[in-house]
Amino acid sequence: MVGSDRVIPSVQLENVFMYETRIDQHGNFIQADKQVNKDFWLNILRKTLEMSKGYLSLRFSQVTGVVARAL
Repeated sequence: MVGSDRVIPSVQLENVFMYETRIDQHGNFIQADKQVNKDFWLNILRKTLEMSKGYLSLRFSQVTGVVARAL
């Protein structure tokens, strides 16, 4: 139950990234990357904390894409 002391939301960040940026619809990681910034992730964490009693678990289970940028 949302808000229960016995439930700790576990956020799989790569899944959130793919869902929120709709990669499944367009398949363009570069376009999706342009939609994401610090505020995007803070909003995801805020929403997750609202569903819990201030606890959450972050999960990184896979790498979905890598971009090499010149320095």
